[in-house]
Amino acid sequence: MERPNPAVIVLVVLILAMAGVVLMELRTVGIEESLNFQEKTLKPATENGILGNHRSVVSTRVITDMAGRQVTIPANVTKVVGSFFIYYLAPEKVGNWESNQTNETRIYYSALPDTLPVVSSSSKNYEAQIALHPDLIFISCGDGNAIRYDSVNLTQEKYGAISVVCLNNTQNVTNAGQVFRFLGNVLDRPERADELIRYYEGTLDEIQEKTSAIPKEKRVRVYYAEGANGLATDASGSIHSQLIDLCGGNNVAGAGGHQSGSGQTAVTMESVLMWKPDVIITTSREFAINVHNDSSWQRIPAVQNDRISVTPNQPGNWFDRSPSFYRIAGMSWTAHVLYPDLFTRDWLKSKIREYFSVYYRYDISDADLDDLLDR
Repeated sequence: MERPNPAVIVLVVLILAMAGVVLMELRTVGIEESLNFQEKTLKPATENGILGNHRSVVSTRVITDMAGRQVTIPANVTKVVGSFFIYYLAPEKVGNWESNQTNETRIYYSALPDTLPVVSSSSKNYEAQIALHPDLIFISCGDGNAIRYDSVNLTQEKYGAISVVCLNNTQNVTNAGQVFRFLGNVLDRPERADELIRYYEGTLDEIQEKTSAIPKEKRVRVYYAEGANGLATDASGSIHSQLIDLCGGNNVAGAGGHQSGSGQTAVTMESVLMWKPDVIITTSREFAINVHNDSSWQRIPAVQNDRISVTPNQPGNWFDRSPSFYRIAGMSWTAHVLYPDLFTRDWLKSKIREYFSVYYRYDISDADLDDLLDR
């Protein structure tokens, strides 16, 4: 058998070695290109612009909303959709008008531009609200009792990636402090929240301190007349007649055994005659005008003594319908209506002037204030 040529063997080994080096280099290049591809494709969606303009914010934080839910929100919230009282804390973050503004109401919201879109946050018009590109959306999730979690979860699904943040018990004016403090945290305006709370708590404390000294039997008897004929009302304990209770009044409907509930409970003229209210509060100007021409109503002490008061309603109703934080102004007004000797006209004007200054940053003139209180 012929022996192999040593030179051939050496040549074959060299060729195999060079092929191995080439394969190793090709493999290294392939791995590097694969890693580069992964690095590009695995970047957060926000860096690649997938989520759009305002959603490109990478920094987030987790809050506990007023329904006890853990919600992830942008660390820097710049635009929100929600209730009107967001304006109190951060007007520059308000993303929409809740409704078309009249010339009368527009003056109180001078910090908002006329070009702001009108989109009601309570209209369930999800597409229009999403189109505003807010960082988050505030919704009302309860009345201080049961939280409607199924409804909240469904609402979050409707809004997709936009965080839904629950506010709770916003119809109850005594919960204003908690709501303002929560909003101050979410909107990064804690000092502003403290300013709002100081006015609210100071006013309520003053009213309750003075009225607490009035014996029960000497408390003024109040009837809340609803509707054009005045024959609907809300009992003591109802959220709709809350200011009567807070300001030391004796709600005569409560004494008559009517239960609190959704409100506007029908009553008879005979019941009102039996209750003999000293004061009538109404949101109906039509009722206030016509009552003096009705022989039955003329037998009521409040009508005989011309103690019928129509609730102020700018920029929203100060007493009811719907119950809201406009009633922070309504606390002072109701206290004056019930006990004008304790809470004089000058005191009322001072409190309301301060209210507009603190809550709306608006300096109301004496003439406009008188018109607001007397119309």
